[in-house]
Amino acid sequence: MALTKTPVSICNTALLYVGADEITAFNDASREAKICNQIYETTKLSMLQKFPWRFSLRTRQVSKLATPPAEIENFRYENAFLIPAESLRIIRTDQPSDDYIIVGDNIFSNEDEIRVEMQIDPDESVLPDYFINALEFELAARLAMALTDDGGKYQIFQQKPDVELSRAKNVDSQEQPVLSPDSSVFSTTSVRV
Repeated sequence: MALTKTPVSICNTALLYVGADEITAFNDASREAKICNQIYETTKLSMLQKFPWRFSLRTRQVSKLATPPAEIENFRYENAFLIPAESLRIIRTDQPSDDYIIVGDNIFSNEDEIRVEMQIDPDESVLPDYFINALEFELAARLAMALTDDGGKYQIFQQKPDVELSRAKNVDSQEQPVLSPDSSVFSTTSVRV
């Protein structure tokens, strides 16, 4: 049975990697807790935005604004849609033409309706182990720089997150079935000789 992960437990694993003391909460008086409190959320968000992780993708219908913002006049679009507050970034829309632009918290488009695939910040309890492992090593790299005077340890932890991130991306990309090529596009009869 997998243990439920929390921001503090994830930071504690990273702290153990660098040989630092564990914390009980981000508001502890220790230096480790203060640093973890400062770097945890931005590190997690940075890791999420490095790749369109399948576990962090959601599809939503976005709300069309009755009155578009004034900035729309600088572009060639007629409609504005509000990006959901939970969105870290928009991956794509369902528009056939993909003719849109993101400006601030809005999507400008000539379409009347838009659905988006977006990336969100999921709770730690639903993060897969492969992502947590990569996040722990990324945190360890940042903590090694802040907490230790050991240049060798810093060098080790500077390279390890990239290896773990690559492994995590590989696992995540295997979560979807392989699609067969469209036979009309890849037909041997359509090839010129």
